[in-house]
Order: sequence, then structure tokens, then C-alpha cells
Amino acid sequence: MIDTKYDTKYNGCEKMSSWDKLLKRFLELDHDIRFEEIVKVMKEYGYEIKQSVIHL
Repeated sequence: MIDTKYDTKYNGCEKMSSWDKLLKRFLELDHDIRFEEIVKVMKEYGYEIKQSVIHL
């Protein structure tokens, strides 16, 4: 079972929130996941994105 930050119960039936769907795609290593989605999940779990500058 996946931990979520949102309550996904609706009228006694379980309904996946957009966060649940994103987390599921992330955990299943979905090849269609966008970089922005990966960043969103990582930030939610406390990671920071550091940008580096490349000089050519």
C-alpha cells in the first residue's frame, strides 16, 4: 500500500488522487514520467535540486 498525503476515500469506495497516480508511476519506474514529475516527488520527500552551470 502506498502512503499518501491526501485522503482518497469517496463514498466508501477508494479513488486514487492525482498524487497517488504520480507516486505509483514514480515507484513503477514508468518510462513516460516527465522530469518535472520526478522533481515534484523528490521535493515532497525532502530532496533539494541543485542546478549547476556548464561552461562550454
